[in-house]
Amino acid sequence: MAEKTGAGGKPQEFNKRNGRYEERDGYSAEVNERIRWAKDSGLELPLNSDGSVDDFTLHKAYESRNSISLRQIKDQEDFFGEEFKGYIGKDAIDKLLQEKRGHIKGAFERPEIGGIDIVWGNKKGGLLHAILKRDRLFESGKGTIRGLEMVKKIPEIIEKGKFEQDGDGRFNIDYDGYRVGIMPTYFDKKIKWIVTAMEIWK
Repeated sequence: MAEKTGAGGKPQEFNKRNGRYEERDGYSAEVNERIRWAKDSGLELPLNSDGSVDDFTLHKAYESRNSISLRQIKDQEDFFGEEFKGYIGKDAIDKLLQEKRGHIKGAFERPEIGGIDIVWGNKKGGLLHAILKRDRLFESGKGTIRGLEMVKKIPEIIEKGKFEQDGDGRFNIDYDGYRVGIMPTYFDKKIKWIVTAMEIWK
């Protein structure tokens, strides 16, 4: 391959297959372009376990850079975590309570919207959010049910409850004074997931 010096004094080689000069750092010119974009945007580069750039994640962010950021994609991956398969209903709830991480696709189903996923989540959404918030309200005297007891009611609420969609686009299923809240998306990802479970305040 013919050589020349590229921007910043880095050596480049001419790749006959694509007719372009590529920097000799193990990445193609296209990957280096995405790396420069991420750095210029002040975004942390996604890395593989061996320290190399995770171009699969980087490429997704770069291709949709006008609508979703690399940080959002990373947050999405961290939020959902590992997928556990083969669990539905009560067993799915019990699995995430045991693991305290990850998510399960199609853990529940309603005829109005089809499959519903559950996610362990964080303080802002998911089973962990529901547990922490219910416990906090119970301990302050404002709530009547603890978090663990609340999330264990989710299967019955989804099975027997009344379905409706609120003005913000969220799906609610109400039963016996309790509600399961379901979000239709997570950032740009179309996924129906349980964001919370709570008492219905009169």
